[in-house]
Amino acid sequence: NLDDAAKDALKRFPVDTITVKSIVGFELVGVPPGSSLVAGLLLRYAMQFFGRPVYEGESGAQYLYWRSSDKEMKDGFQEEQAPGDTVAAKKLFEHPGYWAIAKEVGASKDECMAWIEDDAVTPHQINQKSKWQVKTDTGWVQSMAMKLTLEEWNRSNDLMDDFDQEEDVKTEASPTSPGQDPTKLGLSAASKGKAPSSGGK
Repeated sequence: NLDDAAKDALKRFPVDTITVKSIVGFELVGVPPGSSLVAGLLLRYAMQFFGRPVYEGESGAQYLYWRSSDKEMKDGFQEEQAPGDTVAAKKLFEHPGYWAIAKEVGASKDECMAWIEDDAVTPHQINQKSKWQVKTDTGWVQSMAMKLTLEEWNRSNDLMDDFDQEEDVKTEASPTSPGQDPTKLGLSAASKGKAPSSGGK
């Protein structure tokens, strides 16, 4: 129990509320028509570039990363940190740069599919007033609608649950019945000119 002095101090200097959230990644929304970008979830990728996190699209066809405007691409890979290590805040803001989305990590503004001028350390800190520049089939356009929204973990979007369910479906469809000859599976389908079922997707 707190004494009167402690209670009084707590009233004058209340304890900060600390909230912990598990982040799955960032949802790319508002992609303009004519762009090669794929709307959807961008998940944390197991690397850093210029000391900042890299994210990969669910399909693996695009990456979100930050690149320095006045340094070479190789410099970004050299600044990758070991797991658990962090970069000094001062070092992170030594050079101007931009967040970009491209088919490979490190592509420049001219090579990427979209970019936004901002020195934020992580995507959710990008200034809301900043606008994405997006490459479309008619040229570069400034998108007012495209954004990265924070995707929090919850039971309804648990990626591991989806993965486990997919594995269960594959297991149920596999030839595990006692006495069944796996080499004869699909023969009836093949005899009718159809491809044998793979048992999966």
